[in-house]
Amino acid sequence: MTSVIAWQSIYHSARYFDKVLLGNKVNNMEKILVPTDFSEYAVQATHTAVQLAAKTGAQIILFNNVDAIIDWNSMTHKEHQKYPEILWKTTQAQVKLEKMMKSNLFKNVKVEKVLTHGVTYEEIVMTARKKGVDLIVMGTHGNEGSGKYFIGSTAQKVMREATCPVLSIKKNAEVKRWKSVVFPASFEEDLREPFEHIRKLALELGAVIHLLFVNTPAHFKDTRTALKQINAFASRYKGVKFHAAIFNHFEMEAGIMEFAEGIKADWLAMATHNRRHVPKYNIGITETLVYRSEIPVLSVTIPAKHLK
Repeated sequence: MTSVIAWQSIYHSARYFDKVLLGNKVNNMEKILVPTDFSEYAVQATHTAVQLAAKTGAQIILFNNVDAIIDWNSMTHKEHQKYPEILWKTTQAQVKLEKMMKSNLFKNVKVEKVLTHGVTYEEIVMTARKKGVDLIVMGTHGNEGSGKYFIGSTAQKVMREATCPVLSIKKNAEVKRWKSVVFPASFEEDLREPFEHIRKLALELGAVIHLLFVNTPAHFKDTRTALKQINAFASRYKGVKFHAAIFNHFEMEAGIMEFAEGIKADWLAMATHNRRHVPKYNIGITETLVYRSEIPVLSVTIPAKHLK
């Protein structure tokens, strides 16, 4: 009991330093893919995507998929008549997409629609690749009900399969500022490729990046070592304002959330290990944060070639 109390007394502190580096031109974000099923979750994600598009000058690709196990696109109009349910869903989706595009929501941004037929998460990932999308913005259910609403869901599968960053948005996540982002990491592995996506978006939004190391009993580092690793990481980048922090906690995910909530962070950015072939019930840190946190979570997959 004494040792537990001792850990708790330590695990509520954080240390910071600022590092402002100048230089490095950033390329503008060009395309944001927004999958919608017209639910309230998707509506909030769409509003967020439009907000980001207005700030970055990006084009919105408004996406919907009609679930189908047949090759709808290769069939003739006469063959389509044999599947009245799919035909009806297709017509309804087209009408809803057109109505959304003509709404005031998109009056200040460029928008195009994409309607596909197939397995939803596969079509989202494929469309993102074909269109050269810079970001996917998706609505997620999270912990508003049973875990079945997220575990094994389209959002989880897209996070695991997409080659571009995925921003997960909760229904109640009304983000008005994008000025503060938390980037948790061990700062031991090669994060250059995934972090470049985060750096790019942070620069476009004028955000301060909080480089966070959560010190847990299982992965403990002394302060000097942790700060040295964070500083070495930050020194590679120019044009970004960094705050470095060490936050002590028993649990990684809880530590990240407590720190982010404590500084009133606007969003989280995670470099995620490739989980494409991991069973859906084996949940990673990023997926846990998406499930538990109300703060938007940006997930960027670390390429397999960089994994140890």
